[in-house]
Parts: sequence; C-alpha cells; structure tokens
Amino acid sequence: MNKCTNCNKEFEGRSDAKFCSDSCRIKRYRTVVTDNVVTDNKASNVTAKSGEPIIGIFGEDIRDYGPQELYDAIAVYAEDSWVNSPEYALLDKRLKAWTEEKLREEGYYVPQWKIKNKYVMK
Repeated sequence: MNKCTNCNKEFEGRSDAKFCSDSCRIKRYRTVVTDNVVTDNKASNVTAKSGEPIIGIFGEDIRDYGPQELYDAIAVYAEDSWVNSPEYALLDKRLKAWTEEKLREEGYYVPQWKIKNKYVMK
C-alpha cells in the first residue's frame, strides 16, 4: 500500500506512485507552485520563499530568467503540459504583478488584457 503525498490516504498502485489520483497530483503541484513563487513588495522580482530556487525544466533556477528564456523553456514542454510548468507560473506572476511599462522595459510581450484603455469603443 502507498500513502498519497497530498491527502495521506492509503491506495493501491505502482510501488513508486506518490498520489492516489490525478486530482491529488494537480492539487499538490499547485500548492507547491503557489507556496514557492511570490512577488516582493516592489513587484519587480519574483523570488522563492526562504531563498529556495525555483527549478525549471532544464534543472536550473529560473528566478533570474528573462522573457526569452522563459518563452524558450515553455516551448520545450510537450503539448499543453506547459500550463503546469514553473516557467509559466513565473511568467504569469510577472504579467499580473508588473505594470505595462515595466513589462515593455524588460522585453515581455504585453497581453491585450494588460493594455490600459488604448482604444475606446464607441
């Protein structure tokens, strides 16, 4: 019998299985990403809690990645698995926390939802 890493229920499965279901696996991943990626008070840098690195697909700390490095790392993931990647989580945090001007200065693509009243509909 295995014990689920997320909910602590006992379950039958492969000897190396860590989760009782896909739901528990996803919940655990989201908890880890949310707990490890936070913005500082200036919203200019993304840091890991307690100074721990955020490890990306290439096995290195991604906290200092710029926009092109994040886009390139996200592109490596198979099909839609990039949605659950630490690189995408970091990119999403920056897009939400930084101003449109800051994103442009740093070389990020500014999503349409971030652009402030550039066009007025009549």
